Amino acid sequence: MVITYGRMRVVAGVSTAICLAGLAQAQQTPALHKTPESELLSPADAALRHKLHPFVHCLNLLGNEMSTLARAYRQAFVLLNRNPSQEVGSLDYGFQQFYGGGVLFAKTAPDECAAGLGTVQAMPPADPVLDALATRYAAELHAMDVIAPKVETYYQEKNYQDDKMAAGRTMNAQYQPLLKQVLADTHQMFGEVQTRTDEIDGRRVEAIAQHDGKRGRWEANAFVMQARVTIRTLDRLAADKALSKDPLVAAIMPLEARYDEAAAYFKAHPEENTDDMNLWDKVASSGQDFVTAAKQVRRDAAAGKPADFTGADIDAARHEYDGLIASVNISHK
Repeated sequence: MVITYGRMRVVAGVSTAICLAGLAQAQQTPALHKTPESELLSPADAALRHKLHPFVHCLNLLGNEMSTLARAYRQAFVLLNRNPSQEVGSLDYGFQQFYGGGVLFAKTAPDECAAGLGTVQAMPPADPVLDALATRYAAELHAMDVIAPKVETYYQEKNYQDDKMAAGRTMNAQYQPLLKQVLADTHQMFGEVQTRTDEIDGRRVEAIAQHDGKRGRWEANAFVMQARVTIRTLDRLAADKALSKDPLVAAIMPLEARYDEAAAYFKAHPEENTDDMNLWDKVASSGQDFVTAAKQVRRDAAAGKPADFTGADIDAARHEYDGLIASVNISHK
């Protein structure tokens, strides 16, 4: 399951991308692969993964939508508070997204998200952080459900031109702090899901190694985990404006090595890559695309390219990473 939550990878993905599904077995070498990966999870990890599903679903539904709504609303309020007589056509695309297609709370996604989060507290294991976050976020969405449609209607119908933004300023006093809190909790939700998912997946891959040995299923999973580590490191370096040669090369070289090892393994053991549900069969091509994009970032750094140039290639690598995770998810269906 992918989180396409902005670029916050994570995430939580939420930029960012997170995969919660267990990976299925291959038909070949049946003594090693009969046990599905979901059954290799400890009962505690299986329960926690189940408890994370409502959070992942919310991030998939609202992660990008909420950040887009917040940006467009802030732009609309600032511009129209300065000059309420402006015509929509004189504003840029972000505002048009808000007053037109961005009427998020006229849709069912926030209610669906809140309903799912309402089940979290009853799920094992007890987790004070997750339980409190679910309760708080659901309450915030219910509060948004009261004020947001009024705000959206006010701007969509251009009522600010009638009252010179008087009602807009009054609603902003309630709406802006609530929107800010929802965004902060969305960010926290992504981080909590990401952290716990990483821990579960780390233990899952270790369980594969213990069950199978470091064979095909392990190689494929280890590559996907390294891809995740690499994109998050690139995101962090970009956010910190630290796009110099040494940290970028250090981030990308393990990815290249892991992909080359996995590709060589499956070339030598094609019998482990024939089942329709085999992970490598689904991710080899998209994985290569991500590695190729990451190599370009490494080459940029080695050549001393400007940060904005390198940053653009990191954006391209993010896109290819999303494609890789989509391929992983297809393998689970």
